Amino acid sequence: MTIKDILDGFSRDDKDVINKLSEKEERVKLEIETLLVRLNRCFTEIILPAVFDVENDLNQAGYWNQLNIGQSTSQTSGKPNIREVSLFFYPEHTESFSYDPKKIDTTYKAYITATGNLRKITFSIHFPKRIPPVVEIDDVTLKTEEIDTSRVNDFLENFIKGALDTYNSDRMLR
Repeated sequence: MTIKDILDGFSRDDKDVINKLSEKEERVKLEIETLLVRLNRCFTEIILPAVFDVENDLNQAGYWNQLNIGQSTSQTSGKPNIREVSLFFYPEHTESFSYDPKKIDTTYKAYITATGNLRKITFSIHFPKRIPPVVEIDDVTLKTEEIDTSRVNDFLENFIKGALDTYNSDRMLR
């Protein structure tokens, strides 16, 4: 066996490794794209309609709220995909809510976010407490297949009712 044969063997092995890695990379990209499509469908068909209904109800009742929708762009198709929704709510009737960091800290927050592996969605509620300055957090993580309209509605109902109850309780010092 000559040195040339040995070097040729190394280059063939390198090409085989590169081919295997590129095949794995394509499979992973396809799997990620499938997970993103499933996640986006869950947000657009189930979660967002319920959140928009709650936002509309809050606006009609005269409560301040803010809705943020976080998106990412698919690397393969270039389509936008929703990855998170956050709803801020202040349980006091107000005409306007001027930007003030201290006031924003007192808002009640609901986060609906995808987990890092894109297989589950976390529903999280953050209630501020004034004394001591702490935030109560209540969260649940569900697979995208387990999420349906009733679960989202229950989460949003618990968020709004919990915010109103906490706001009106002795735990809050205004």
